[in-house]
Amino acid sequence: MKIAIQGEPGSFSEEAALNLLPQAKIDCCPSFREVFAHLADRVVDRALIPIKTPWPARSPKTTTCCANTKPSSWPRRNCASSII
Repeated sequence: MKIAIQGEPGSFSEEAALNLLPQAKIDCCPSFREVFAHLADRVVDRALIPIKTPWPARSPKTTTCCANTKPSSWPRRNCASSII
């Protein structure tokens, strides 16, 4: 299984993805937009994205990308979950 994340190797997102699916191949993307594009184009099987962070600010780019993506364009469960 291939999972797209926003971030670089060694990031918290990569660590989270490997904790969930240790055998997964990680596709590190420079932007949330690219993560969603890879998912829509079926370059990856799933995407792991942060919805909330421990910092005071939310992840607005994540929720915006999720909200602007057509539901039929990729196999998602729910935009409230962290892995889709």
